[in-house]
Amino acid sequence: DDDFFVPSALDQCASFLENQPEYSAAHGLGALLVVQKNGGVRNAGHYKQQATEADTASQRLIDHLANYSATVFSLHRTESLRAMYQRVHTIPDRGFAGEMLPTCMTVVLGKVKYLDCFYLVRLAHEQRHLLPGQFDWITKPQWVPSYEIFLDQVGEELARRDGISKPEGMEVVKQAF
Repeated sequence: DDDFFVPSALDQCASFLENQPEYSAAHGLGALLVVQKNGGVRNAGHYKQQATEADTASQRLIDHLANYSATVFSLHRTESLRAMYQRVHTIPDRGFAGEMLPTCMTVVLGKVKYLDCFYLVRLAHEQRHLLPGQFDWITKPQWVPSYEIFLDQVGEELARRDGISKPEGMEVVKQAF
């Protein structure tokens, strides 16, 4: 891949997760380098990754989608990763399968911690895959069936985590989305 993690930061995140069972993931400071075809750096900046520490899964999902950032670069517990990707193969839309479902499941499964350490460098370049814009995304024929799988899985896990009914969990997902 074209991104890299700082090993000592991964160690710090792993140590944190070992001692904090209510957290599903942790990360530190991320940097984003925009590179040119010749390999030169055109721009550098902060790569946004949020902490999400509300007590309920419902509130974490609402907070996460109100101030979105991808959680797929955070360090996750193995059981969280399995749950996050369990049904992605059934989702036809790449935006839901590759990003929305895993990132939303991260915050439903537990809190996400930001640690004060240099953690990640991401590279942005012309050859990376970009998701379509919002209008193009929601007008594709695979959007509705993909959203329904997303709604079902996230709603079911919200219900389990917060002790509410599945229909109530699905309403929270709709509100947050």
